[in-house]
Amino acid sequence: LHACREDGTRESQTVDLQWDTIIRYESDEESMCFCFQYSRTNQKPPRWVKVFTPYHAFMADCFDRMMEERKWDVNE
Repeated sequence: LHACREDGTRESQTVDLQWDTIIRYESDEESMCFCFQYSRTNQKPPRWVKVFTPYHAFMADCFDRMMEERKWDVNE
């Protein structure tokens, strides 16, 4: 992910995430954003990411599905 300012201007900060670092997530109808918290390395505190999009509920559904599929045992 690339960080952006409120006006959509891209910033230099990027985040490369793995599914096992996602701690929690939620869809915020009022602000029309999808938020998730992920753990970081080197004893840094977890960080929240906000994605402002009209597709916030769809993103929450996708995260629900990914988290469910991660529980499946591929050997069954």
